[in-house]
Amino acid sequence: MGKDKKAKNEVQYAAPALEKGLEILELLSNRQVAMGQSGIAQSLGRSSNEIFRMLAVLEKQGYLHRNATTGEYMLSLKLFTLGRYVQPLLSLVSAAREPMRAFSEVNGQECHLCVIEEGRLVVLHAQRASSPVGIFVDSGSVHNPMTTASGRLLLAQMPESELVRQLALAAAAFTCTDLVDECAEAIRALSATHQTEAQDETLRGLSDMSVLIQANDPSFNVTLATTYFSSSIDRASRVKLRSGLLASAEKIHKHI
Repeated sequence: MGKDKKAKNEVQYAAPALEKGLEILELLSNRQVAMGQSGIAQSLGRSSNEIFRMLAVLEKQGYLHRNATTGEYMLSLKLFTLGRYVQPLLSLVSAAREPMRAFSEVNGQECHLCVIEEGRLVVLHAQRASSPVGIFVDSGSVHNPMTTASGRLLLAQMPESELVRQLALAAAAFTCTDLVDECAEAIRALSATHQTEAQDETLRGLSDMSVLIQANDPSFNVTLATTYFSSSIDRASRVKLRSGLLASAEKIHKHI
């Protein structure tokens, strides 16, 4: 009788649609490449009709991105964004809040903490500028690592195989395969440094300064960066800004 009741409960609480959705997410996470509907179905031992609706729902809810040209699916950053409040990222952001706030108070500039995740540069946390007029970088925003100072600095620390993979993911995510060679050249120039400064490639008149916060695990490296109006910062101010950024990064580093 007990066995029959247990079997009844297992059937009652089964959620086939949820199981299919989770299988798709786990498959794409393990494969780490974009896949088409038929390839996903074949890998899961299911028919294309079975997973068609699951793919549509996951895309609509923002868990998957679909390439309009190839029709292939890849994971979005939504799961990462949902999970960024758990350890160890929660500890990192918590440790960074005070040094970042102090940096902004002293220098009047915004600063932000970045990591690369599956071909995308993600802003984990941002501190607003303390000055009345300033630049705002949104926490959780996603950027092309090939066109940002922080992205290139983080890419430069990666082993060759991982670098190639991340560049391919970024090229697909931001539809910019033409930037891969240019980015690789810039990365070679950064491979021996832990800081960089460059003109912003997306908005004219801005400059980016970024310093590396190195972790024991290279895949967990992060950067502390600031974006400022190029015309408002002279050479002496840039030296002070860089010094403040390095000091703040060192304080954060002690906690990772």
